[in-house]
Amino acid sequence: MLQQSLFMLKLKPSDLNLEVLEMLTFFYSVYLKFMPNPQQLVLILYDFYGGSRQMYRHYSLEKHQELVAVHTDNFAKLSKKARENPVDESNELLVDESLGEYAKGAAIFSQYCTACHKEKEVLVGPPIAEMAEIYINNETALIDWIREPGKKREDFPQMPGFPQLSDEELQELSKYIIK
Repeated sequence: MLQQSLFMLKLKPSDLNLEVLEMLTFFYSVYLKFMPNPQQLVLILYDFYGGSRQMYRHYSLEKHQELVAVHTDNFAKLSKKARENPVDESNELLVDESLGEYAKGAAIFSQYCTACHKEKEVLVGPPIAEMAEIYINNETALIDWIREPGKKREDFPQMPGFPQLSDEELQELSKYIIK
């Protein structure tokens, strides 16, 4: 009877777990008392549990839920380790004193601007020489542009703003760019 029920429910013996066995046992006991036809029992069993979306969902999500649990545990361990060993994120400038009054501006430029700007070449944004020509007599406009830039040219991408820089840092940076 169990083999026939498994076959009709399209279950393999490896699909059996305690819940399915308990259910089969219950329905078999009902069958012995009330059902003269074994196929009726299988149909009731199929309607009650075997054909339902819950069984499909249970078995299809089981492996995914196990993987999520493993990843969650790994994340919890990594998160705990990161909280116990925080990274020092100090933003110390590497100032080259040989540059004199432009040393701090050069260090700020090196830290925030060199990924996109070079002195005389187009990298991502315009070169320093071009910026110096545009803002030579207007340091305030350059500072405002660095703090909150807009899109000026189609051939260059939008520059990100640098609101984290203090007024003193912006003055040092603009002095370096314009020099």
